[in-house]
Amino acid sequence: MFSTIMWASEAIPLFVTSTLVPFLLVVFRVIRSDGEDPVPLSTPDATKHIFSIMLLPTIMLLIGGLTISAALNKTNIDQMLITCLLKMAGSKPQTVLLAFMAMSCFASMWISNIAVPALCFTLIRPILRILPARASFAPCLILGIALAANIGGQSSPISSP
Repeated sequence: MFSTIMWASEAIPLFVTSTLVPFLLVVFRVIRSDGEDPVPLSTPDATKHIFSIMLLPTIMLLIGGLTISAALNKTNIDQMLITCLLKMAGSKPQTVLLAFMAMSCFASMWISNIAVPALCFTLIRPILRILPARASFAPCLILGIALAANIGGQSSPISSP
């Protein structure tokens, strides 16, 4: 209840709330053991349990992809990539969609197919901003990137966690 109120009211910043929740779970010994008679876990056991859930490889892979996406955006590498890609693709929506799908498919062969759409969304954000509000191209582009990432992700075992 506490975290819901903090999240909804934004009384403290969201990142503080999200960091505070696991901490408070351990401090107040909320996590209980499995079994017939559940008892509160000790502090070290509760910490291990929380970290085992928070640090799953898939979650860390997604966080890594989002971090790379933020770094590309901060250094403006994303704008250079999108400019080169759009120069090659031209101005026809079909070729732009195909170019982004090809890039997404290729990238998901080497990076997790979960993280690639997050990376590609950073690249298409400038395009989505200039499109009209009800343009049918925006959902096509987003779904096309997700589909291509899934197809490319099936090409190697490392890309599908």
